[in-house]
Amino acid sequence: MRDAWRALPGKRPLFEAWRRIGAPPERLWRHLYFEGPFDLPLPGGAVLRLTHWGHLVENELFWAGYGNGWEATSLRLWAMLAPQARTIIDVGANTGIYALAAAALSPGARVIAFEPVHRIADRLRTNVAQNGLRVEVCEAAASDRTGRATLIEPAGDHHYSASLERAILDGAPDVSEHQVEATRLDDFARAQELSSIDLIKIDAEMHEAAVIAGLGARLGDRPAMLVEILTPETRLAIGKLVDPLGYGMLEVREGEGACPASETFRPGNCLLLPMAEAERLGLAGGIAHDAIPLPRGAA
Repeated sequence: MRDAWRALPGKRPLFEAWRRIGAPPERLWRHLYFEGPFDLPLPGGAVLRLTHWGHLVENELFWAGYGNGWEATSLRLWAMLAPQARTIIDVGANTGIYALAAAALSPGARVIAFEPVHRIADRLRTNVAQNGLRVEVCEAAASDRTGRATLIEPAGDHHYSASLERAILDGAPDVSEHQVEATRLDDFARAQELSSIDLIKIDAEMHEAAVIAGLGARLGDRPAMLVEILTPETRLAIGKLVDPLGYGMLEVREGEGACPASETFRPGNCLLLPMAEAERLGLAGGIAHDAIPLPRGAA
């Protein structure tokens, strides 16, 4: 039945018309997938053109919009931070919503998207091309070492859990392994002559601490970092790297806001900011979802 539903023609224009007059309840639209291009309005008035390949992220973005469905609070924080950044790196870009939003919201910035899975990197390139934005696609993994590395990924033509860490897919069926290029971000920055690194999103499926370690001396740039943290061990390892540099950590509670990290661990995204920067932005004590300041012109 699922395959037959996906094969039905004409769903995209029908769903676009439905969205214009008012989206159905979430319990319904979560099942209303389609394939093809669609427009995604951003805060500030820009519009992205994305391709929906029939998977979760684009489906939530289509029906709920930017900053309202998938990773709602994280995307709002990203829209707040991107316009102030000159060099922006998206690690684990997948099809590119963070990288594309950054390029649209900060047109003068250099935006670099890391995606090691070839077929997903191709989908990312499709999204970049149809928007005409300045996003450099690097088909590699970011890590704490430069060279070849073993990527573990689940079965299927599209997924969100490929990793250099075996533990993320421990016990999963039909797992495959293959070699990919990996790079430390300090090596990459040196080779690309990056003058600074200002903003980073890291979604590396339990490899986030290694990615941050790979910044090396470039941690001295004190970039803001939106980081997925899935285990208390990862949070501890990251803390050891950034705490000496005066960083604070905000837990992102999607749809609710961001608050200072508590002793009770919750998996999800966290925003790492130097405390002085957090205070300047009014984030040091946390912020409610609806209070996150968006670029001028946002509804």
